[in-house]
Amino acid sequence: MEQAGKRLLLVAGSPSDNVVAPSLREAGHDVTVSVGIPDSIKVLRRKPVALVLIELCSLAEQDLDPLLACCRELGRIPLIVLADGNSMSRAVSVLEAGAENIIVNPIARKALTVLIANSLRKKELRDECRMLRSRLIKAPRPDSDSMGAEGAGRDDVPHKIAPLKKALERPERKIILQALKIFDYNRLETAKALRINRTTLYNKMKKLGLLNRKRSRKNNRPAPKGL
Repeated sequence: MEQAGKRLLLVAGSPSDNVVAPSLREAGHDVTVSVGIPDSIKVLRRKPVALVLIELCSLAEQDLDPLLACCRELGRIPLIVLADGNSMSRAVSVLEAGAENIIVNPIARKALTVLIANSLRKKELRDECRMLRSRLIKAPRPDSDSMGAEGAGRDDVPHKIAPLKKALERPERKIILQALKIFDYNRLETAKALRINRTTLYNKMKKLGLLNRKRSRKNNRPAPKGL
């Protein structure tokens, strides 16, 4: 799925543009550069943003917690940390606090583009999972009182109505299959994205006939250099 044309926010410590923003614009993204954490939060609340990049090395010791909290509040907006050798320890702390990933200078344009695309795909998957869960929770349930004692077990129920457990297997299979494709059938990463443990995922795949799916060979190649 093509992920170009998304609105990105680059959080920097100075008003001057850098090499990252022009590269992302060339890739087709709408990039807004904000200076400091307070201005970044204002941008996030003013217009929808698909992903946030934090230029950690230029932000000195500014507190990033309000920015992380704002991203969680607005729908778990993914964050990617741009770091250098001097800011790695702090970058790891930001990652533990909820950032999606870290990329280290010198930044390879292709690697950054792929990283952004993968983060956006993960967010789409999470959003779709939440939407489907919400639909299942809000779905109308049969009114048992209206059936009455005499209605229970009657044979005039339309045959086209499948048992609820069976009916739920189709959307569940769709969600799991989409997640598997995004993570190239890596069960550990898929389980993390779906917020279930790996054993539960294996049992569901076995039940839904998904165990014969295999990872593609193209993704067995080494990761791109330049990170």
